[in-house]
Amino acid sequence: MGRRLLSFMLMALGSLLLTFAFWFPAWSSWAGRRLIASAPRRAVRVMNLRAGPTTAWTAAPPAVPPKIGQVVGVLQIPALDLTTAVVQGTTGSVLFRAPGHYVASVLPGEQGVSVIAAHNASFFRHLDRLVPGQLIIVATAEGRFWFRVTGHRIVRAGTAVPTSDEPTLVLEACYPLDALFFTPDRYLVTAVLASDRLGGGQDPLSPATSPSYTAPIPPYLSQHFALSLQYNSIPMGRLTYEAPSTPRVTAFEQGAAPLALETEAIRVFNAVRDASEIRNAALLGAMGRGSGPVTTSSDKYWGASAVTYPGVLNVRVTLTAAGVPSAVVLSDADVLIDGVPASVSLTLRVAGRTESVQSLAFSGPG
Repeated sequence: MGRRLLSFMLMALGSLLLTFAFWFPAWSSWAGRRLIASAPRRAVRVMNLRAGPTTAWTAAPPAVPPKIGQVVGVLQIPALDLTTAVVQGTTGSVLFRAPGHYVASVLPGEQGVSVIAAHNASFFRHLDRLVPGQLIIVATAEGRFWFRVTGHRIVRAGTAVPTSDEPTLVLEACYPLDALFFTPDRYLVTAVLASDRLGGGQDPLSPATSPSYTAPIPPYLSQHFALSLQYNSIPMGRLTYEAPSTPRVTAFEQGAAPLALETEAIRVFNAVRDASEIRNAALLGAMGRGSGPVTTSSDKYWGASAVTYPGVLNVRVTLTAAGVPSAVVLSDADVLIDGVPASVSLTLRVAGRTESVQSLAFSGPG
């Protein structure tokens, strides 16, 4: 079969994946969103992997493309126990809550390649568990489409994606799948249409509500210091979990909650450093550090004039068997504080939707 390369501008898409934590959109109600209108269909030849060559029907492109943020379908991956809405677009606000359909690709079930992207730290955390032969189901207003996984590959951001005459699905996430932001590589899972059931439409599924985690960061720190990832200069490392292997833990990992939890934790990490540098124990106490004297023996940040991070910041989340976070540990083994090497570990307790400082520990000279 003749193939031609169609660049989906993965580099641009990758930049959006990297910056999801820079913006917190004002959430609007997704209930009642209508899916794309039905469109004329055309017949194409596809391969049914169980029954051999067969004729399947696929939807023609809609006369009016879906709007950014509009629900376009429901994605089901039985092997991962994942069911989620898919929305149009790959903007930061879209990918913060749900997988997004890349607008330069065809819609799932149409002839050609459809690309659905999600964060590796959320819905697509476990893409590497998929193996050839497993099913991916996408339901849209046109019907239900069964895709069978054919393989995966790891590519550099910006790599062109081959098109196909068959309805094909590509799932994309940053790689490694346990990375915290800013990765130059992408993990792609490819699947081809195995069968379909057209007609009848599909009821919309609203994207899962993402819990909003907050921390008692004093307004003074938010107003006078750059705490968010948008201004963060610390190299990001890995996101790991300390948790039992239960369905609820997996559901947490494959949802939007980790994004909100870890981005707020990084804000606290920066706020603790800034409060220590200006020698303000009251600000530290407001974040849960506790009262009492703070000195350079207990806080190497205290009064520091220059703090840099040659190493990477890693995040470890502790979950209960019910998939409820109880603690977050942020650690960096390679920090320079006024030119002196040290390592730092900040532990946050999580109570409900609130993250507060439990302990701050250093090791190294001095």
